[in-house]
Amino acid sequence: MTKIYSKAISDFIKDVRKKTKSNFDTLYFGKRKNGQPDDFPDIELPEKIENTHIRLISPEVGTLKQKELKSRIYINMVG
Repeated sequence: MTKIYSKAISDFIKDVRKKTKSNFDTLYFGKRKNGQPDDFPDIELPEKIENTHIRLISPEVGTLKQKELKSRIYINMVG
């Protein structure tokens, strides 16, 4: 399952870079826990995919990060 998600993330990064000519260094993924329903896949993502850092953060932190800098990419990934 990890390989499938990693491939999908890799394809997403390549597609965004191709279509928008954007080059981002980090993707943020929402990882729900602490009493919240957690439908995040039960996988360990690599630290980097396509030379892009992968960070798991809470949805609250994701919202703050997007408000701080609109160009940050926060993904709410579900299983």
